[in-house]
Amino acid sequence: MQRLKGDASDFAGGVGPDRRQVVARTRELTAEIAERTHAESALRESEERYRQVFQRAPIGVFHYDAGLRITDCNDRFVRILRSTRERLVGLDMNTLGDGRVLPSIRQAVTGGHGDYDGPYLATTSTAELAVSIRTAPLRREDGTIVGGIGIVEDMTEHVRLEEQLRQSQKMEAV
Repeated sequence: MQRLKGDASDFAGGVGPDRRQVVARTRELTAEIAERTHAESALRESEERYRQVFQRAPIGVFHYDAGLRITDCNDRFVRILRSTRERLVGLDMNTLGDGRVLPSIRQAVTGGHGDYDGPYLATTSTAELAVSIRTAPLRREDGTIVGGIGIVEDMTEHVRLEEQLRQSQKMEAV
């Protein structure tokens, strides 16, 4: 049988750690576990709140990776583009038929915020829209950019009504 070497301060009564050390360490571990459990619960709640906002937002929201591939989108985004989730998630936006929106989308993956207001011809449907798009980078905890998030508002009806108003004002002036 092999004997362990050490002095009396290493072992209380030659059997192991002092009971006070065990109790103190047990309290530390219990506090750490409680803190971690609380943090995990808070994270789950935060994720659920974000998911609810994402899904129920009255504007289109989409996430994309650094290669400009759509990784997720909400139902409103699908409706705005008159498309399907299956056609949109996984879509490489580098291949969009209407490239006018690409500079604002690319801006986010370079660390900036992108804006686009104007016409857009959808790639996955026949929709012809007036849109307002805002993009921002998505970052890891260490600051590395992993993609972007975009919000899209369908401005088609607004633009149509503005044009009607202009036409009406022209007719009144005549």
